[in-house]
Amino acid sequence: MMASRFPRRRARIAAIAVLGALAAGCAPGSDGMMAGLGSMFGPSASADPAALIGLAPEQIGETLGRPELQRLEPPAEVWQYRSGLCVFDLYLYDQEEGRRAVHYEARSRSNGAVDPAECLGSVVARERLAAAEDAAPADPAQL
Repeated sequence: MMASRFPRRRARIAAIAVLGALAAGCAPGSDGMMAGLGSMFGPSASADPAALIGLAPEQIGETLGRPELQRLEPPAEVWQYRSGLCVFDLYLYDQEEGRRAVHYEARSRSNGAVDPAECLGSVVARERLAAAEDAAPADPAQL
């Protein structure tokens, strides 16, 4: 089960580290596979969902945190992330090198259209906010 593989707090802290490096222009890894997730600040933030294609579940979990919903739709596994703006589904399939993200879909939480980049940006912003809240000390004296 994913809860044991991606504890929410650890995933959030990892997401902050990855996103902080991206914002500073230092994409992790020598191949820069996540460089497309770099511009995620502000209310109109967007992130390139194509940067997720080819990532392993561990890499996705480190970047986006634990999905709010996981479901098997053989032969796919669908990871669903939500924000106030939209729902972002990431489809993982078994490949030669292991399970990888191969497709994504974004849909509005209302009946309007949503740009996949804006949707993913809102998901990442939500994750960053939650991670920052978890990382903040509960006792103001610890500041």
